Amino acid sequence: EVKQQIARTATTLLEAPEEHIGKLKELLPLCGDKDEMVAQLAMLSLVAVFKDVCPGYKIRLPTEKELQTQVSKEVQRVRDFERSLLRSYQAFLKSM
Repeated sequence: EVKQQIARTATTLLEAPEEHIGKLKELLPLCGDKDEMVAQLAMLSLVAVFKDVCPGYKIRLPTEKELQTQVSKEVQRVRDFERSLLRSYQAFLKSM
């Protein structure tokens, strides 16, 4: 059942990453699962998601000055997505 949940979550992320970026937080804890097969499946799923979802350009967190600048809703949405992606990727790397 956990394996099916991992597959569903990864599929949902791959279908619409910007809408479901928060689901990365569901997969991250499973990387440390006691069941080695579940942990490996979660890690492989996260690698596939990160590989597919990461943009082809360099992303970084905005500076304090950039955060104070008023931006459009679209730019804010992209910033939020990139911030979530970076934080999840960092957490994934630390869990390895």
